[in-house]
Amino acid sequence: MKRLISLVTAALVPLLLVAATPAGAAHDHGGLPDWHLVLDDDFDGTGLDTAVWRPGWFGTGLTGPVNGLERQGYDSRNVTESGGALRLALTAERGALVSSNPHDGRASGGFEFTGPALVEARIRTPGNTSAPASVDNWPGFWSDGQRFPADGEIDTMEGLSGQLCFHVHDSAGAPGGCAKLDPGWHVYASYWNPGDKSVTFYYDGYTLAREPFTNGGAPQYLVLDNTSSSTPVPETMLVDWIRVWQWKS
Repeated sequence: MKRLISLVTAALVPLLLVAATPAGAAHDHGGLPDWHLVLDDDFDGTGLDTAVWRPGWFGTGLTGPVNGLERQGYDSRNVTESGGALRLALTAERGALVSSNPHDGRASGGFEFTGPALVEARIRTPGNTSAPASVDNWPGFWSDGQRFPADGEIDTMEGLSGQLCFHVHDSAGAPGGCAKLDPGWHVYASYWNPGDKSVTFYYDGYTLAREPFTNGGAPQYLVLDNTSSSTPVPETMLVDWIRVWQWKS
């Protein structure tokens, strides 16, 4: 799957061009002249790209949980890159997390974006695929602002109660829902449009929902994590690639 344009990118970006282009503006539908790829990581190396990612929550080594519902924090040693994938291992003691937050105390680097933007990733979530199928633990693929909830959070994929779910968080609430998908490999995407204050979610190229989202246009950084809110099932979440497309303002 490396370097191939994903189903979401191929099918949706031309449509988003129509929706996001100002009235009267011209664009070439043969390409993507009004969008540019601002992040493209295929995780093809032997180590994490530390110019973008940091393995931990506001630090490296052993770091605390994201919130009080988690049973354990994170260990940087549980984050590895090999075989063309980012590997986020969850053990009985610690989970794994990578963040692109440029304001997490690092000396330099990181990545954040503003909308309109399309974020997508191909991820393998662990779990039971035999009936009844169920996602294990609490895997996640999301973006966050610096101040919660005012700067917002977009949960493109979150494993909740055995399901694969999507939500937004802002000062008004946390609307969202869940998809009828088994665990395994899927492409998860979200399109953030500040112009109409919304986020649209897509799984495997299919539109799931469009949710209201207001965060004042505050930048978002990316997070991928594998943790648990109960007794963890030791398993590894795999990330094949992640991309962010941004509107050329």
